[in-house]
Order: sequence, then C-alpha cells, then structure tokens
Amino acid sequence: TQTGCGVNADPLWQSASVTAVNTDEPKVTYQVDDIASLNTRTHRWRVRWVSGDNVSARLYQIEAVDTASGQITQIEPLPFAVEPG
Repeated sequence: TQTGCGVNADPLWQSASVTAVNTDEPKVTYQVDDIASLNTRTHRWRVRWVSGDNVSARLYQIEAVDTASGQITQIEPLPFAVEPG
C-alpha cells in the first residue's frame, strides 16, 4: 500500500500489457491494452515496469496518453528496449 501523503494510491494503479512498440528515438512510445478507462483529467502519469528487462521499482514519467489508441509516450529513457508482452 502506498500512503506517502496519507492517501491510499493503490486504487489509482491500472495494469496493462504492451501490444506494440514505436522505435523512433529519442522518445519511448508504445501501445498498451485496456487503458480506455484511464483518467485523463490528470496529467501526472507514471509507469512501473513489472515484467520484462526493465523491471524496477522506479516510476517513469509519462508525457502523453491516448486512451483511444492505447498509445503512451514516455519522457524518460529506459535501460532496455520495450518489447510486446
């Protein structure tokens, strides 16, 4: 449970799987499934990688989210290439 400010942030997390990757550098852009219900009113998204080569407790900052297409553009680089799955 994440309660740094006294707020339980666990319900704000949403799981998704990468379905496609755009390899245009320098930004990391990928598509994920099942984010149509993501709250887009806030502009402070984070991604935590829980599988694959980029597994880490680190939270990566997101620049843009398109819930219609499932596309996410990440500001920060990753140590390894993103792969579908």
